[in-house]
Amino acid sequence: QDDLSQIEVRQLCEKLPEEERILFIKRYFEGFDSTQLSAMYKLPPSTIRSRLASARRKLRMYNPELENQKKENRDSNKM
Repeated sequence: QDDLSQIEVRQLCEKLPEEERILFIKRYFEGFDSTQLSAMYKLPPSTIRSRLASARRKLRMYNPELENQKKENRDSNKM
């Protein structure tokens, strides 16, 4: 299987700055949304979204396979 496992993504997360890593894990592994994270960390929702976008961008740089998965998911949604 070409998809990265959750374990592999978590390992890649270790390379992220702490503030981005924590938000990414809470959002994508623990299921919190940006509004909940905003309340938890007393940050504007736009800051949460920006940090999550930065984390996703960095993870794609660390492993180009993530970019390929993103494109495949986007293409399969068009059908």
